[in-house]
Parts: sequence; structure tokens; C-alpha cells
Amino acid sequence: MSNSVFVHSARFPINALSVFGLLCIGGCAGGVGAGKPATTVEQRFDAEPDDAQANFELGQRNEALSDFVRADQYYRRAEALTKDDKLRQKVRHRIVATLVEARRYDEARERCQQLLYENPADRSARFLLAAILASLDHAREAERELISLRDSQPNDAQVYLALGKLYHDGLGDKPRARQNFERFLALAPEDHSAASIRFQLERERLEAGDPEPAGAPLDKKVNP
Repeated sequence: MSNSVFVHSARFPINALSVFGLLCIGGCAGGVGAGKPATTVEQRFDAEPDDAQANFELGQRNEALSDFVRADQYYRRAEALTKDDKLRQKVRHRIVATLVEARRYDEARERCQQLLYENPADRSARFLLAAILASLDHAREAERELISLRDSQPNDAQVYLALGKLYHDGLGDKPRARQNFERFLALAPEDHSAASIRFQLERERLEAGDPEPAGAPLDKKVNP
């Protein structure tokens, strides 16, 4: 997922949500034909402005066009209108992601915390909260959220990828970053991020003069 929400901070000169791979939670914004002529989505909305699904899809379209104000308006209408719990959850996750894309981090954080108050088992919301905390330079709080995710599902490769990025870029702890990256590679060797992580680990190994190839001692690693 390539996104354009760049975090401007000393610790995170990178896009934290792109790193954690979260902005497509709840449905990627580009999935409704952004930029195309009027379609049945607009026709459905014109015929029935209170169609929750049409509002959601128009929110996605405007988000893909980087019109975050209008996207937020459509998403909030969809949230208020829908009686479908699954759609409501998707909408709420997209509202958080849109707030982040608009750099409204404090509002996004409050939204995530409300989602987790209502449902502490909402992994998507907890992932989003961790990324938002990292964006706000609250790396230790982000770490706690990610460790909670890791402990509840120890075989979720994406948690180890996120922890690796957090330790490497946010906390400057390369040994722990390496442990988490190697666990990620063990769990998801074909993931789209795997090649770049292998390259990074190999480069750092050579720079450090370590004779052992990246990923070799996976069976010896301690719980990161």
C-alpha cells in the first residue's frame, strides 16, 4: 500500500502508516474508480441520498482524490445511516485513516480509543492506534499496543514487521528490530515487504561485519 501521509517529525521522517501497512484497513480508498465519469454510485446517491453504501463509496472516491474533507463528510453520513454492523466498522476505520491522511492525528487517536473502548478486540483499530502514536512521537505507547497485538496473536507476521520498523526507526534499537524482522520473515517469507527487509538486514549485517547471513539463526531467537 503506497500512501502519501508523510509524518513530519524527528523520529519518524517516514510515513508511519505506510510502514505499518494500515491505510487500506476497512477497504482501500482507490477501489471505486476514482476520477472516472459519473457511475451508478452517483446515480444511486442522487436517487437515495440516505443510501449508506453509496455514501461510503463516495467517501472512498473522495479519499482517493485526496479530498479528505468531503471524504470525511460522506463517511460520517454512512456511519450515521447504516444499520449494517460490518459496514459501520469499515466506515469507522476509514474515518480514522482519513483523519490521519489529513494530519488530524489527535482526532484520529480519540476515534481509535473510542473504537477500542467499545471493542478491545478490534485489531484493526489497535494497529491504527499504534501507528498514530508512532506518528505523534509516542513510540513507547505504540510499542505497548503492538506488543498487545503480538501477545494475542503470536503468529501475526504484520505485528513483527511493525515492531521491527518501530524499533529500527523510532527507538533506534537495531538488535530488537532485527529479531522482529527475522520473525516476520520466518512467518511470511513471500510477503511483498520481505525482499526489502532481507536487503536491509543483509546490508546492516555487512556494515557491522557480521559473518552470519540475515535470518540464519531464526530457531535460536528469543521472544522479541
